[in-house]
Amino acid sequence: MKEDELFNLLYKRIMWGGSYYKGTKYGVPNEFDLDFVLKLPIDYRNIQIRTNHDNYGYVKLEVDRTEPMSSNWQKHKKILDKWITSDDYLDRDRFNRWMQSVFEGAFRRLGGGTLKFDYTVRHSGRAYVMRYTKSGPAFTVIATTPEGSQIDIDMVPCFEFNNADLGNGYKRLNGYQKTWMVVSKPLPDYNEDGTILWRLCFYQHEKDLLKGDVKPVIRMMKKFRDTKDWRSIASYYIETIFYHELENRRNDLDNYLKASKTWLFMTALKKLREACRVRRLAYFWHPNHNLFERISNDELTIYAHTLEKIITRIDRQILENRYILAKEVLTRNEYLEIAPDMGFNPEPAVEEQAEPAPSKCIIL
Repeated sequence: MKEDELFNLLYKRIMWGGSYYKGTKYGVPNEFDLDFVLKLPIDYRNIQIRTNHDNYGYVKLEVDRTEPMSSNWQKHKKILDKWITSDDYLDRDRFNRWMQSVFEGAFRRLGGGTLKFDYTVRHSGRAYVMRYTKSGPAFTVIATTPEGSQIDIDMVPCFEFNNADLGNGYKRLNGYQKTWMVVSKPLPDYNEDGTILWRLCFYQHEKDLLKGDVKPVIRMMKKFRDTKDWRSIASYYIETIFYHELENRRNDLDNYLKASKTWLFMTALKKLREACRVRRLAYFWHPNHNLFERISNDELTIYAHTLEKIITRIDRQILENRYILAKEVLTRNEYLEIAPDMGFNPEPAVEEQAEPAPSKCIIL
């Protein structure tokens, strides 16, 4: 990819992202984000971050072109100027089209001058099949190992900014000594400003917020979610519950983190129940953005009622039945499988009410 002169100029580094690198991924690590951190050849003091709109979690990047552009911008002016709209905003779609040409150019070189979608790459005498796909704005490489295991790698171009405050109700960032980024991912629904809205990413801030003590509990919550097949409850929503808890308990954080994993899990379960009951989970970085806004009220009501029954059942049995959490978190087959090793006779699993079909919720 660095054979492209403009990409080589913009490219700063690779940053691995996703829940695996936050330490909150449970199960086999088979999905990764590969963030290409880029920097525009411009004085960033001439870029205004516009948040004066209601699309929380997204910003507009307004470029002041009244100031002289750098020599590097002038050198690549023919391409770079196309990314800027007539009203001086950086256009995400135009940038994505260029980025697609860079990715496909790299794969074309890998294919000996032909753009293919399956490539065999050899490493240490082993053959790996690499497949390049594009769906909407996402660029994905799917790697298949000689054993047949599949690893999905999303290639995510992004621009990095310092920790300057965003204003307009966003959480103050000057207390966090980390950068934040914008990524070229669109709003889930049509919006007249859609092509100039860039999604905010606070990955490094969030990674720092999640203390080691809560990470096993987050993984346990995700396993519980998957056991119940609640696909609308995104992993990010579960992590958000803990962002709020860690923030709210910052004055007594040591005691919170010293609590038992059972207590932390039950506290998070009750927070999720309450969020489902009121049909609202606030985005950690802006309180006006409801992460549950695309989940139907009926679905959230069923989740809340199911959680109420599960919490009541655990509270009643926790002192007498030390395996009650395993019974609720694991699938029936998993629970029955561990019973002999743990030295107990499993009780019949409780049949919960059938859950609704998954919504088409878009993960923020």
